[in-house]
This record gives sequence, C-alpha cells and structure tokens, in this order.
Amino acid sequence: MKKILKEISKIIPRNLQYCDVGARFGVQDPWESFRKIIDLTCFEPDIVEYNSLVKDKINNDKIFPYALTNESKEITLNLTKSRGCSSLYKPNLKYLKNYPDVERFFVEDTVTVETTSLDTLYSDKVFSNIDFIKIDTQGSELDILKGGEKFLSKNILGIEVEVEFQPIYENQPLFSDIDSFIRNHLGLQIQDLRKAYWKYPVGI
Repeated sequence: MKKILKEISKIIPRNLQYCDVGARFGVQDPWESFRKIIDLTCFEPDIVEYNSLVKDKINNDKIFPYALTNESKEITLNLTKSRGCSSLYKPNLKYLKNYPDVERFFVEDTVTVETTSLDTLYSDKVFSNIDFIKIDTQGSELDILKGGEKFLSKNILGIEVEVEFQPIYENQPLFSDIDSFIRNHLGLQIQDLRKAYWKYPVGI
C-alpha cells in the first residue's frame, strides 16, 4: 500500500478531495486504505453521529451537520431503531415486513433539520473542490445529486452511490431513476455494481 500511495502522490501533487454524504461510521473501504492522502468533506445530520465524527477528525477534514437535498427547507429526519437506517424518507414498512429484522426500520424519534444543496454550499464557498463523492443517505440520493448538478457535472471524477431496486422507503427514487440522471446530467456511466440483497423468511 505504501508503494501505491507514493505512485498516486507522483501523479497528483495534492491530497485527493473525498466527499462523504451520509458519513455515519466514518470512511469505509476502499477509501480507508488511502486515508493518508485524502482530505475529507463530510455531511451527517444526526447530531449524535456528527459529534462522534468531529471527535475523530484529522488534518484538513471538514465535517458539517447538514442534511443535503435539492433545495433549502426544513424537513423531518426519521431516526430508526438501527440508526444506520435513518432517512429523510419514511420506511416503507408495508414492503419491509416481508423480510426478517424489519424492526431495525421502526422510527424511534423524529427531528426537524435544515437542508441545503451542494450547489448552494459551493456557491457560498463552504467547500472549493471535490474529486470523488460517496452518497449513502437511505433513499434521498437522487435529491442530493439534483441539488449538486451544476458543481458535479463540471468537477467530479467519480461517484459511489447507494441505490435500491425496490422501495424500502416510501416514494424513494430507484436505480433506474438515479442511473438515468447520472448518465444524462453528470456525464458518467456505471463502472461497477456491488450487490446486497435480502431473502424471504423460511417458508415464504
């Protein structure tokens, strides 16, 4: 890994600018392996998780408690029993009940949060550059992409985005919606797809 990092440093004379939207649990693989040459900009609206991320920040990291979407407004953040399932969208329990461990999606609390967009933050000079962005926000990924279309279409090298093929949250955009937007508005195309799926309980 040290050799790889040295080779990257020869090509790019600055740290990579990595943006993590929905930053719960911190930087994950494969980016964690490149942490020494990454400057991080991340967004996490759950204030408990935000405080945890701030405690562990390093170097030039920028961490913001913003909820991103395609406009500035007040919106409800649904905090679920398993906090990693929390979302600006309501869990689709009618669909989720077909699978085990549905309880992790039960909403335990709600908080009102202020939202903003990537384009607004860039215009306000909150950040100046992003090379690669990861978006994992439990259903609101397309809203975030739309809210950053001007910036992302001109600046971004790659996107990692969580998508669903079935609506685990009410009225959420699905894979086809997100793929179409990225291709037609951001000029990128799919390079890899990591599958995760659930099975019905025994007997169904």
